[in-house]
Amino acid sequence: MQICEICGERSTKLFECRICGRRVCILEFNAKEKICEICEMTLCRKCKNQLSIAVCNLCGILVCEDCSVKIGVTYLCRDCYNRTKRAQT
Repeated sequence: MQICEICGERSTKLFECRICGRRVCILEFNAKEKICEICEMTLCRKCKNQLSIAVCNLCGILVCEDCSVKIGVTYLCRDCYNRTKRAQT
């Protein structure tokens, strides 16, 4: 028996998260995405491949570094950034 790195329960089978490498039980694992529940909660909502670093200041979605633009101390997702750029021209 092994111990799940999230819930601490013993399990006969653990699954490895493709993002962080945690070994977790089936209850803490999204089998379709092959990621643990913690990474799923913090996953970028645009690319769904990387962990988020910020929340878009306009629409409120979680975004990673590649899917966001930093403006001063805030971040915008690329969609909101492009919309604001078009509105300014």
